[in-house]
Amino acid sequence: MIEPDNYTDDEGPEQIPSFLGLIFDGNAAFEAALAPLNGFDFWTYAQLADELEAVGRCVVVDFGSGATELCFQADSVDQIVGAIPAVDALYDCPDHQGPAGGAGHVLVMADGFSDIDVTRAALGLRAALDSDLAAMSACLKDS
Repeated sequence: MIEPDNYTDDEGPEQIPSFLGLIFDGNAAFEAALAPLNGFDFWTYAQLADELEAVGRCVVVDFGSGATELCFQADSVDQIVGAIPAVDALYDCPDHQGPAGGAGHVLVMADGFSDIDVTRAALGLRAALDSDLAAMSACLKDS
């Protein structure tokens, strides 16, 4: 497996052959294979879960081999996206950043998967997240 720090500052993690995206301070930038997750409001998702005092979320997704229950913290985009079997969310904290530096996650394709596998899985995850977000919204409206 590629370590996220196996790139130079001039290249950036985008040069990793299996690169799928970045998450930094909860903000995500996805490549084409993860495009189904673009536009999902992870911030609102986390806020609604917090208001319901249910930050630990579980959703059911079918990645093609039957229903799978995924459990994660609603405020952890890396846990949510990293729950896709075809995706590894690697912690990345580049050296020599200084006191204002930060850390995030580099998303890479797991060994044995293709872009099509990642996109199919992202579609399934997006549907489950949309459904969970709608359920949380409805629950808050009813209370």
